[in-house]
Amino acid sequence: MSDTPKLSNIPEDTLPCPAAASPPVPDRFFNLTLVSFQVENTVFRVPKHGFDIPGTIFEAMFTLPSPENGEGSSNDNPIYLSGIKEDHFRSFLQVIYPFREQPSVTKFDDWMGVLSISTLWEFTQIRNEAIAAVSSQINQKNVLQRIQLGRKYNVTDWIRNAYVELVQKDTLKIEELSETSSPLDWPTIAKIFYMRDYSPQTATNYSTRHGCGNNHGGASCPYGYPIRYNVLKQTPNAAREIVDEIFRKEFSEHEKGA
Repeated sequence: MSDTPKLSNIPEDTLPCPAAASPPVPDRFFNLTLVSFQVENTVFRVPKHGFDIPGTIFEAMFTLPSPENGEGSSNDNPIYLSGIKEDHFRSFLQVIYPFREQPSVTKFDDWMGVLSISTLWEFTQIRNEAIAAVSSQINQKNVLQRIQLGRKYNVTDWIRNAYVELVQKDTLKIEELSETSSPLDWPTIAKIFYMRDYSPQTATNYSTRHGCGNNHGGASCPYGYPIRYNVLKQTPNAAREIVDEIFRKEFSEHEKGA
């Protein structure tokens, strides 16, 4: 029998040390830090990376040094988000973190909440997704509602399309635009009627209306008003161009605020 001792019989403290290995490094993606937010009376604990977006207020917030048990580090010490509705914030999180177990955002009001928050916090990608999700439903609302919502959320296309529709309508009375709930002021109303009266000498083959605001076809106006020509009704591209020209300043301001 060999006198060589078996490895299993050698005390561990006498075994040779293995070559020193490199220290483990965190995975690039699956190394999540959690952060707690309080909205109204509910605390949400979510992965921090969903909010650490360049150009947003959270990028600056998370860049600042924070103590180990600082604000947002636990449910007992959350970051309080004032002025935000709980349901809207939950929908916002559903878009940021589309987990398979949770339902997707489908309701109009929920998407409008997402649009409101993403606009406020400058989450451009989420904002664009929200605009795309509600645009078909926005188009079903009346023209004044579309202008009001477009101004509120700085969505220039909603405002522009509504103005073009007003310019191209066969019949438009000033009372329709000046009602109590109307978002339009008198200078805007004046611009709309100015564009509707756009009528170069070559307009004889275009849709006609009379000074009373009604379209009587080829018949004379029973109210005695002269005939006018709505050139822009037959030329959508021209209508859009003149709307862009007349409302250039307003559109520019909304695009800056988006």
